[in-house]
Amino acid sequence: MFILPLCTAVRYDGPHIKRFSFPSEVLAGDRTSAMCFVGKAAPPITFTWFKDGDEISNLPNVAIKTDEVFSVIIIRNVTESSGGNYTCSVRIHLENRAIAPIFLF
Repeated sequence: MFILPLCTAVRYDGPHIKRFSFPSEVLAGDRTSAMCFVGKAAPPITFTWFKDGDEISNLPNVAIKTDEVFSVIIIRNVTESSGGNYTCSVRIHLENRAIAPIFLF
């Protein structure tokens, strides 16, 4: 069983990323996801996901779906190697905004 705590957002006056988390209980073999949603900002918005500080580009069993104001990370077939610190970073024009990490154990 994997337990995923909630993340906390850093507060400031720029673009606002809504609080997000993985589901509270994820079992090996499950599919899970988390959504990074920008509630206060005008597009264009660029989303970047990181695992343990490294940008996610081609991780097995991981897909990232992005729309105008949100990005979803989907982990298919969760394994022990799926565990880690997942962070969503948002770039809006020239501003950078990163939300605090979420953990998958």
